[in-house]
Amino acid sequence: WGNVYVADSDNHRVQKFAPKGEWLATWGTRGPEPGNFQEPNALAVDPEGNIHVVDTWNHRIQKLDPSGRVVLTYRPPDPFFGPRGIAIHQDRSYVTDTGNNTITVFTTSGQFLFRFGKPGSGAGQLVGPVGIAVTRNQVWIVDSGNNRLQAFDLEGKPLQAVPVPGWQGTDLKEGYLAVAPGEVLLLTDPIGGRILQLGKDGTLTTLLGGLEAPCGIAVWARQVSVTERLPSRVRTFPLG
Repeated sequence: WGNVYVADSDNHRVQKFAPKGEWLATWGTRGPEPGNFQEPNALAVDPEGNIHVVDTWNHRIQKLDPSGRVVLTYRPPDPFFGPRGIAIHQDRSYVTDTGNNTITVFTTSGQFLFRFGKPGSGAGQLVGPVGIAVTRNQVWIVDSGNNRLQAFDLEGKPLQAVPVPGWQGTDLKEGYLAVAPGEVLLLTDPIGGRILQLGKDGTLTTLLGGLEAPCGIAVWARQVSVTERLPSRVRTFPLG
């Protein structure tokens, strides 16, 4: 299995670890230049092994090769405002443009394709979108200000919404998504200190509790790795 990459937000860098937790490399310092970061919040690896980093307060995506070299930076024609999540599906990059309450879609080569979603609380509308994942050809969004997950098709047509138990109010909630074996969707719940699982009945239930402000999440080799924001650590648990 491959390496583990962590968006080390408060230190404005990306860290690379071996599967058993051995530190391998650190990339980036705070700043606006290519290879610098301003609070990176998420990343995704494309089929070629490149790492696409959501460089949140530089309002851009930086694409790095496996050695950490910047291949390119990309952003939409109308600027991002504090993007926070990214999912790679085939040759597309889906990004949550959190401050603009929309989703922006690119090729993995950085070419802008289209946007979908707009501010609001109706079907297909978003408030503070954060985490994002693609499963069964559906794009799932953590619609945090509306206290729900929303699913869209790959072209941005709204399909369904699932309320997140325990969430309320319109404030930003840093929940992120990952896909487990069997195309099962997992959500980190920093409010409840847990990982939620989307069941076949369309409801969210607790898979794992007792976590401290869980945020980022990734699934690999039948394990789930979670970043806990308050103790500033990554924890790994077996799946099933």
